[in-house]
Amino acid sequence: MMKKQFHKVVSKFTLVFLIIGMLVGGCKEKETSKVAVRLPSFPAIKSSIQKIACVGDSITYGSTLQDRKSESYPSQLSKRFGNTIQVKNFGVDGAAVQKTAILSYWNCKEMSESLSYQSDVIFLMLGTNDSKSVNWQNAEAFKKDYISLIETYQQALPKAVIYLMLPSTMYSIREDGTLIHQFSQSNMKEIQSVIKSIAKEKQLPLIDIHSVTADHEEYYRYDGIHPNADGAAFIAQTVYDRLVIDQLEAFLRTFVNWEIKAMKILIEAK
Repeated sequence: MMKKQFHKVVSKFTLVFLIIGMLVGGCKEKETSKVAVRLPSFPAIKSSIQKIACVGDSITYGSTLQDRKSESYPSQLSKRFGNTIQVKNFGVDGAAVQKTAILSYWNCKEMSESLSYQSDVIFLMLGTNDSKSVNWQNAEAFKKDYISLIETYQQALPKAVIYLMLPSTMYSIREDGTLIHQFSQSNMKEIQSVIKSIAKEKQLPLIDIHSVTADHEEYYRYDGIHPNADGAAFIAQTVYDRLVIDQLEAFLRTFVNWEIKAMKILIEAK
């Protein structure tokens, strides 16, 4: 009888790893190929996350959209969760990370509001306005203020998971190839590099919005910077898919740990 139970547990354990291989491995492959995959909403997410805060600049806010309250990426992210999770938009048009910027996020009421929102997950997408020549100091100053921003959220919301997001691709709409509004591609490259290094140092999850939007200029027809409704939907789907994948992985890891404990108990009982 004990042998049969043992073999059942082993079979379940093997099946779990097969599921992980198919779901997690497959999802990562799709993520690499820059495809926003539509995934179902899993109970693991609904039970562990109640509030999501989207912190960012005009791309998060939804500038240039006809109806930003329904078309911004936070709004479209909210639709994907239905009534199960509250998603709030804390984007500020023109906001930057650096404290010396013309409009620093540090000085915006949305920052204090987002800190008191008691969110379980924070999506942080800032940096586009830091690339402007009037705002940009240097990579060291940007890194210092970006880390300080993260730590401020960590201190206020120690249980929240903070996702760092690389700013979306900037496109030129001028014949000479230059960008409008003093944005700088060279500064943006430094910004991306800094955010990647911070994610690694702080061991925080990173969503590469820059890469997934690199082949979708059609989403930025207005001015090459701000996404249209389809572009915002694409960002929302990318964020949603990543969160679902991460939550599913966490759920499966918990399940695997339970199976391991069960196996140990059965082995010791033999």
